[in-house]
Amino acid sequence: MQVNSTPAGFVVEAKIDHLPEELVVSIDRSSNETAYNCFLDDRKLAVLYKDPYGIWIQRWGRLDAYSLSSLSAALEAH
Repeated sequence: MQVNSTPAGFVVEAKIDHLPEELVVSIDRSSNETAYNCFLDDRKLAVLYKDPYGIWIQRWGRLDAYSLSSLSAALEAH
């Protein structure tokens, strides 16, 4: 799992649909919770946040459980 920083946020490597992908992640702190906007090839793929119990929740998008788990682990590593 590789993590790099970019001016727009940071890049994480996660398996999406069982394929390794590099996603650009921007952080939105405009509400009470911190949202992680995840982009693949310049299109928004998902919005995740971590609930008070430490569980990653998909607020927006259609990631399967495997992809969500992989992306959550990549975000944790950052």
